[in-house]
Amino acid sequence: MAEPTPSQGPRPRRTRRDAPPESGTAPVQIPRWLDTGAALAWRLLLVAIALYVLVLVLERLLVSVVPVALAAMLATVLAPPANWVRRHGVRPAIATWIVFLVGMALLAALFLWLVPTVHDQVTTLRHSAGHGVNQVKHWLVTGPLHLSRRELNHDLDRLSKDAGAHASGLALEGATIALEVAGGLLLTFVTTFFFVKDGDRLARSAMQLFGRRRAEELGVLGALLWRTLTGYVRGTTINGLVNGVVIGVGLYLLGVPLSLPLAMLTFFGAYFPIVGSFASGAVAALVALAANGPVSALSVVGLTVVIHNLESYLVGPLVLGRSVKLHPLAVLLVIAVGGVIAGIAGAFLAVPVAALVTTTVRFYRMQPEVTVPQPDG
Repeated sequence: MAEPTPSQGPRPRRTRRDAPPESGTAPVQIPRWLDTGAALAWRLLLVAIALYVLVLVLERLLVSVVPVALAAMLATVLAPPANWVRRHGVRPAIATWIVFLVGMALLAALFLWLVPTVHDQVTTLRHSAGHGVNQVKHWLVTGPLHLSRRELNHDLDRLSKDAGAHASGLALEGATIALEVAGGLLLTFVTTFFFVKDGDRLARSAMQLFGRRRAEELGVLGALLWRTLTGYVRGTTINGLVNGVVIGVGLYLLGVPLSLPLAMLTFFGAYFPIVGSFASGAVAALVALAANGPVSALSVVGLTVVIHNLESYLVGPLVLGRSVKLHPLAVLLVIAVGGVIAGIAGAFLAVPVAALVTTTVRFYRMQPEVTVPQPDG
């Protein structure tokens, strides 16, 4: 058989890219990695711009956003007892009021029990701190630094005068912050009440804004997000309770004053993971240093390290479970970013927001891919 001539052999299929350009110049071949990288780059740029705009909007609306977020977290605690009261034949509004009044009564009783104890211990601590300051001044003069007593007293007087000069501005700023906090607490109270009373109805009304298919999908996502937020709040509360009891008992055994308020500070510090335990431990160490000296302060530092390991390796994984699965480095980063964006409120909301975002990403990654029909031709 004769070999096929070039004209008889199979011709390669010509594509538009292989077609000779009309201008006579060679086509530009873009590497696949550059084409893919450019496509990802402009998409990431659009996402970054959208996130930046969202952050700006939330920063402007921070006074409203924080109370609503705090109300959602409180609703995860108050909704179960309110639902239990409803199941006994009580109307939703009355059941919600019963839960709110019981909660406020408990807080008032705690406040009335705590204030006299704190007042007495603060008076004792003030005398101890004054004695400690005098010891530090004596050491600065007679110790290895050999500072001049006259210059030291002059510098302390100047610091006192500078603080007095800025007192009026600080008082005005404090009054402004107090008004904002009062307004935020009122908004939080009202929003929490309606979340507990009409949470299901509000969710159904929001779902009606979307189509039927989207409503079902968002309903499943909303249930997952609510479970994540509930797990975070309950787990963090239990974690803070354990940490507060351990630090309170330890401070009491070490003879450190204000053990009960410091235990309460440790409890609330649990809502700032990793950072809160060290911050509350530092305050406790300073109180121990002022009251009992450096040995007691070092003992408190050791107790803080024990509590941090207890939180990281035992209590935290057990009580949080799968609700919040974030690496400690990720926790530190999101707290830092939240603090830069919105201060203390941003640091407080950073971890639960990160947990909700993680849950949303996992939900959509589990969804089947949607095929987009291609146009004919």
